[in-house]
Amino acid sequence: MKKLKNDAVDAGELRRRAEERFGARLADANAGDPHMAPETHRLLHELQVHQIELEMQNEELERSRSEVEEGLARYTDLYEFAPVGYLTLNRECEIRQVNLTGARLLGLERSRLVGKRLAVLVDADSRPIFNTFFSKVFETGSKESCEVLVRPELASPFAVEFAATSAAGGQECRVVATDITARKRSEALQAVRVRLQEFASSHSPKELLQKTLDEVEAVTGSRVGFFHYLEADQRTPSLQVWSTHTVSGLDAGQEKPRHYGVDQDGIWADCVRKRAPIIHNDDKLPNRKGPPDGRVPMIREVVVPIFRQDKIVAILGVGNKAAGYTTEDVSTISYLADMAWEIAERRRVEQEGEELQLQLAQAQKMEAIGTLAGGIAHDFNNILAGILGGLALLELEVGDGSGSKTDIQEMKALVNRGAELTKQLLGFARRGKFDLKPLDLAHVVAKTSAMYGRMRPDITVQLDFAPGLLAVLMDHSQLEQVLLNLFVNGGQAMPEGGQLRLRAENAELADEEGARLGIPPGLFARLVVTDTGAGMDAKTMGRIFEPFFTTKGPGQGTGLGLASVYGIIKNHAGFIGVESEMGKGTTFTLLLPATERQVAEDKTPPPVILHGTGTILVVDDEEQIVKVCARLLQKFGYEVLTAAGGKQAIELARQYGAKISLVLLDMTMPEMSGHQTYEALQKIVPGIKVLLSSGCSLEGHAQELLDSGCNGFIQKPFDAVDLAAKVGKLLGSSPQIQREEVVEDRVQVPRP
Repeated sequence: MKKLKNDAVDAGELRRRAEERFGARLADANAGDPHMAPETHRLLHELQVHQIELEMQNEELERSRSEVEEGLARYTDLYEFAPVGYLTLNRECEIRQVNLTGARLLGLERSRLVGKRLAVLVDADSRPIFNTFFSKVFETGSKESCEVLVRPELASPFAVEFAATSAAGGQECRVVATDITARKRSEALQAVRVRLQEFASSHSPKELLQKTLDEVEAVTGSRVGFFHYLEADQRTPSLQVWSTHTVSGLDAGQEKPRHYGVDQDGIWADCVRKRAPIIHNDDKLPNRKGPPDGRVPMIREVVVPIFRQDKIVAILGVGNKAAGYTTEDVSTISYLADMAWEIAERRRVEQEGEELQLQLAQAQKMEAIGTLAGGIAHDFNNILAGILGGLALLELEVGDGSGSKTDIQEMKALVNRGAELTKQLLGFARRGKFDLKPLDLAHVVAKTSAMYGRMRPDITVQLDFAPGLLAVLMDHSQLEQVLLNLFVNGGQAMPEGGQLRLRAENAELADEEGARLGIPPGLFARLVVTDTGAGMDAKTMGRIFEPFFTTKGPGQGTGLGLASVYGIIKNHAGFIGVESEMGKGTTFTLLLPATERQVAEDKTPPPVILHGTGTILVVDDEEQIVKVCARLLQKFGYEVLTAAGGKQAIELARQYGAKISLVLLDMTMPEMSGHQTYEALQKIVPGIKVLLSSGCSLEGHAQELLDSGCNGFIQKPFDAVDLAAKVGKLLGSSPQIQREEVVEDRVQVPRP
């Protein structure tokens, strides 16, 4: 009923409009025929209005047809040129219809696609996924989707997403095909980024760059890859990394691939010169005069630059892809190259931070151990000082023909061996007393190594000294101790013999490198000591400089050799580092402070016991040392006053004043330190001569006192010869008054 009513309304509206048009035409004709009969006039009117209605209906139909055609054209355009492919498949998976986008997507003309089974165009590896998807469309009747790799006849494979629903009563299905290559590439690149970030957390920057090349090869289908840093001159490659496949693909014995400077290579160098990515898709590459020796042959290649602050910092290149490289490959490689640089640089900074933290922790540990070692050495030296002084007294009192003389000398030798151990402890603790002077490093190394070589003829010593080697500013005996300990350590790692290679050259450290190594910048001599022994693992290397740490059995070493080497080098403002690997030997690298000053000739006279006159005040909190020193000085002809501490020394100074010729003052005492006692004595007797004594070394307050005018220093334990010489020098005793010449027994080769 509603439709009839609407039709009636439409017919009435049509009649009204027709009447209006008829009236307009009649008005244009001015009038009708006045002689026509009314009935005829009415009939004619009806016919004319009906004719107008027909005309208007025809116009409406034409308008509707035109709109339908326009709509159909718009639909066709939307269908044909849609951003996705539309396909209609029958139950046999044959293509019945396909839009123009779908035909282009599948890489074939529409006429060749119609009647073809879509599964044929799907990659063989993806076909099981596609078949399962197609079956579900008709089984469930719901919308299904899948992602597969399509391999057209005349195009490269690409990723496609198919989404389909059944139609025509389950006899057909409508399929939407979307190219998801870009999305897949983006997902793949993000996955690569995640893998590289995870890889970087446990590998070195160089290993990370090689991993990056492996990933770039996989993404682009390449067979060769290289990553080179570029130095600031924008001409010279520095760090050079090759992909795993590139290196493993070389023939046995073939040299590792290498690149050359910008002036010598026309492949990657084009990228640097033009400051832009370069693609070569054939073997006729410009600026190439044939691959140099060690160069991997390339038939296709793409190289991209990595910029930082308008400078090329690195380049990444891949080559030997089966097909030609595209701009998409360039975009992918550039993205991964830039990302790898960022991750590698961040990892490098992290590693430097980790190394600095380890260095700080190691330095703090060594400082703590050094403090302990210094304290032990100080107390032990005080004990040895009493023993050695007592033996010196006995030696002076017994006759030369007495059999006891030999026993005393043997006991003194044992004490001296103990003193050598404490010297090594003090050396590690950086509390040794050093006599710094320019030394001919080549001469000292050659002489010391020759002496050691006579002890171990099964070890071949190789010397390599750079011309113009500078002198080193060190204590001669301490340098010899360093060398001997390193030689002995290397020899013990080569029980069956081997090679000991010694190389020395000049080195100049900049501020940055000096800060990294913890030493001041300037001139150094680099001494490299390499053995061909058993090597060490990382755990052992972390402890080799600790005192008393040794891998040797009982009685084979004290564990002080390398500890003293470490302390001596540090106390001379130098650096020592070690590299080793099990089964591949060990290399010690030393940086010794160098000087352009000339080496002076050693004119030290032989030691003698000098006699003299005067009053000497002996101040020490160790009662035995006070007694022994007093008796020795009395033997030398001096009058002696003794004090058990600083306060008693001050009272004696007030009492005797200028009558005191010299004060033998211990630096480390309870209640009142040697430094405080010295300052008090200077106020009471201005200019009084003071000889400092310590079981530790010449450092800290002792050095401050010497710098401010104190007269001398003697380190415990000291022999009668040392004491007589020091006192005689300060009091101006005549060297002609001699009792005997004494030569100390010394341990020639300290064992580590």
